Amino acid sequence: MGDINRNYLYNNYERYRTKDYKIWDSLFRMDNKKLNTIANQFLISGAIALLIIIVSNFKNPSIVKVVDGARWVAGAEYDFKDNAVYTWNNVGESFEKIPDKISSILGKKKEDDTSDKPNDGTIDVSTNMAMIIPIDGVITSKYGERTSPINNKEEIHKGIDVAGEIGTPIKAAQGGEVEIVDMNNTAGRYLVIKHQDGFKTLYAHCSEILVNKGDKVKKGDYIAKVGDTGQVTSAHLHFEVTKDGELVDPASVIDINKAAR
Repeated sequence: MGDINRNYLYNNYERYRTKDYKIWDSLFRMDNKKLNTIANQFLISGAIALLIIIVSNFKNPSIVKVVDGARWVAGAEYDFKDNAVYTWNNVGESFEKIPDKISSILGKKKEDDTSDKPNDGTIDVSTNMAMIIPIDGVITSKYGERTSPINNKEEIHKGIDVAGEIGTPIKAAQGGEVEIVDMNNTAGRYLVIKHQDGFKTLYAHCSEILVNKGDKVKKGDYIAKVGDTGQVTSAHLHFEVTKDGELVDPASVIDINKAAR
């Protein structure tokens, strides 16, 4: 009887010991799997959060869609949408200064790099972007303050006056599209050409206009002839330049030392 009890106890001990081992082993394996899942969730959510931080300053709709799609796919794949939001908030707080630093660097670069951009509406007259003087002639009145030859009052002269004989061909200072062809008591017959980068040029006191509204012209094309229409004391070309609606000194965008060819 004693042997039977001992055998019974031994067999039950082995059975429960084996069962207990399997339980702990399964729990251990489950924890490893869970830990791997959490690690994957953290790494991917952190990467997505960092990506969103970096591109947060860029308002391109395509970028926004790609980022949103990446967040959704990652959430669906690893089932961590709530954790991703939580991680995004915490990581975002840690790296909240990154966009400011990136913007600061890019802003400084833009400020330092002025080699290919005009300042205050000017154009580098040594490049092909420079305008040409529409006619050969003496500049009788410059841009800026002056005494009006019509009423002897102080005024701001909006362009330059270039002396010329009636009928002298006027050339387009730069290529563009004829925007206005008109006439009034002050400017006489005049036209306006719209150019690239917000520039426009006006040619006034013409005796004849050779182009029509909507015509495309190239630099140097004949567009009108010098005249004495409007308020003038003698035949000349009044030439104005504007950029984005603001007056610009023509001397800053044309090479005064070169005659129109």
